[in-house]
Amino acid sequence: MAHQIEYTEYESPLGKLVLAHSREGLAAVELVEGSAERVLKKLRGRLERRFGEVQLVRGQSRLAEALTWLKTYFAAPDKSRPFTGKLDFGGTAFQQRVWKHLLKIPAGKAETYGEVARKLGSANSSRAVGGACGSNPLPIVVPCHRVVAAGGGLGGFGMGGIKVKARMLKSEGWPARS
Repeated sequence: MAHQIEYTEYESPLGKLVLAHSREGLAAVELVEGSAERVLKKLRGRLERRFGEVQLVRGQSRLAEALTWLKTYFAAPDKSRPFTGKLDFGGTAFQQRVWKHLLKIPAGKAETYGEVARKLGSANSSRAVGGACGSNPLPIVVPCHRVVAAGGGLGGFGMGGIKVKARMLKSEGWPARS
């Protein structure tokens, strides 16, 4: 039996986002780059790797909380609070530990990959933290953009690249450097 995944599009200041919600919680946030069909194909592929066969259903009933949070976030990014809705981010146990930690980094603040690794009790795993940030299926909501390189560099950002990361950090009041 296919997993039913509800999805919708949201026009954000960063561009069009596609959000997806499984039975368990918010499962994906994607920045639309290219045609809508291409994005849905990419989304379907990512979700099928996690859930097996999926049925994408356009709707907003399960996504209402995430949509409200995004509207509030983009209205005042510097005052944003963590998303408290249900999340279904999959991933390994280590990735989940990283993503849960990211929810604790407040707007306007940033931690280095090394700091996150140390706080998780894995001081030598800064590269693994970077990998977890790069594979975060819920960017913005799970704020991987708040993790930066040692020495002030921004590091990487999978959703739209470094320019989007710098823009998000700046909108939150962090003195972003590139």
